[in-house]
Amino acid sequence: MHELSLMEGVLAIIEAEQRRSGFARVTRVVLEVGELSGALPEALEFCFSAVVQGSVAEAATLDLQMEPARAECCGCGREVTLRSRVDLCPDCGGFPGPPRSGLDLRVKSLEVEG
Repeated sequence: MHELSLMEGVLAIIEAEQRRSGFARVTRVVLEVGELSGALPEALEFCFSAVVQGSVAEAATLDLQMEPARAECCGCGREVTLRSRVDLCPDCGGFPGPPRSGLDLRVKSLEVEG
């Protein structure tokens, strides 16, 4: 389950930001999750609640915002939305190029107090 290591990384980002900014606690974490990131939302939520125990983010809510994967079709040149890496272009049936978005997992914002 790589979601555990992903959430440990998110906590490291939160703790680094706390050292930099000096806030007392985190109340909300907004996480952008790419459709093709390979991370399962339910597993991210479970691992987040386990990882933040005893930390500055212990009481924080996790808000997952799914980012669609997009690529340019090699056949017609249109931008298409992908649900998987093997999807074909819905317009021409061609093969999309490499995804331009929807691969990453990133901390989009933190809501903090104190």
